Amino acid sequence: MNSGNMNQKKTRIVYEILHMEKIVASVSATGNARIYNEQFMPYDLYLEEEMAENDIDTMMNNLINFYHWCASRVLSLDRKYAKELLNSIGASQAVTDKDRANISLSYHCVSLTDVFWVRKRGETVTESRIVTSKKYSIVSKMAFDVYACNHDIDTLEFCKQLDPVTYYGMNILDYLTGNTDRHPENWGFLVDNETNRCVSLYPLMDFNQCFHAYDTIEGANCQTVLPKRLSQRAAALEAVEHIGLRQKKEMDLELFEDMALEREMFQKRLLNLNRGQ
Repeated sequence: MNSGNMNQKKTRIVYEILHMEKIVASVSATGNARIYNEQFMPYDLYLEEEMAENDIDTMMNNLINFYHWCASRVLSLDRKYAKELLNSIGASQAVTDKDRANISLSYHCVSLTDVFWVRKRGETVTESRIVTSKKYSIVSKMAFDVYACNHDIDTLEFCKQLDPVTYYGMNILDYLTGNTDRHPENWGFLVDNETNRCVSLYPLMDFNQCFHAYDTIEGANCQTVLPKRLSQRAAALEAVEHIGLRQKKEMDLELFEDMALEREMFQKRLLNLNRGQ
């Protein structure tokens, strides 16, 4: 073999996954994975070290899981500046997980919700302190489900044991406000970055879909108890049985202003929960 062909041989790309400055795992472009610190792995990334040489199934699964994880960290196209970002790196609108992963990898898979990021082995990366918090990260319920599935954990039972007040309180509050947007990416866990362990559920957010299914006392189907099927009212009453209503002061009904129907339904729902105590 002549030296010219040897020089043209490409170096195999290896991606390193970091938790702040700590390398926790690596995965090559062919799917070979190495896990250096399992405790600090991302909750929604599952990799396996192949047990035998050229274990094709494991290598393919590693690549699929890695690209899916990277893709989950890309900015949605309906967000501000997303199209400008794609144009700046010469990328078209993503279609597959690999397309979206390549976009995410262009900015090292940085996210505002945690401290994980990715670099190519040997790559020099400009130092940056742009992180939401060095102390805590947030992990959505959907992301935690990946971890739970691979570690034989019941996510809802884990929630109830870890932070029953926030879990049941969420079901009470969503019922009272008619919030129908509590899907698995709109709630989850607060994680201590020093240990990468869940310490509680994170404070409730995203109430821009309130007063929906607000024409009946039952409300919509409750998404936070799935696969169990309960209405929001039934889930809220169950929550009151466990933690009480925990109302701190009287509601100022003037806040409803000209929303008379919503004010009336709120009062009915609150009275219903008070009777359930």
